[in-house]
Amino acid sequence: MTDNAEELIHVEYTQPWRYRWSTGKYIGKAYAETKRNKRLMGNRCSKCQEIVWPPEPVCPRCKVPTGEKWVELGDTGTVLQYTYQVMPMWDPHVGRARAHPHPSANIRMDSGCHIMHRLEETDPEKLKKVKRVKAVWKEEGRQGGMDDILYFRAIDG
Repeated sequence: MTDNAEELIHVEYTQPWRYRWSTGKYIGKAYAETKRNKRLMGNRCSKCQEIVWPPEPVCPRCKVPTGEKWVELGDTGTVLQYTYQVMPMWDPHVGRARAHPHPSANIRMDSGCHIMHRLEETDPEKLKKVKRVKAVWKEEGRQGGMDDILYFRAIDG
């Protein structure tokens, strides 16, 4: 370092990103049910009678107000398709990329609506046989939301 050079001081400071936001009237009720009662809830359209998941104030099919006719989705369903996540994807909830060891699946719940969630089974050969599944809920530390379900476990053969 020369006599004329300016000495720079570097201070590293890490601040956690703590934030809260409102999920709104409809999602808020659904998330409260997952946290308190381990139940998935949707609302039923007043016109077409389809269950709307995630719950919305307006039916995505009919474009009419859904109202507050709440319906329990149950926690069993049928796997329609699944996929492995090969590359880590950006997760806005944790602020970094992460890969999940469990395959992601499109599940048609017995109530008729579709949800995307993880499957417990990770063996590719056994996965081919998985049809019927049931939600496995966290017993402690539920926060309200879909992460309160750990994964869906096979309930057939």
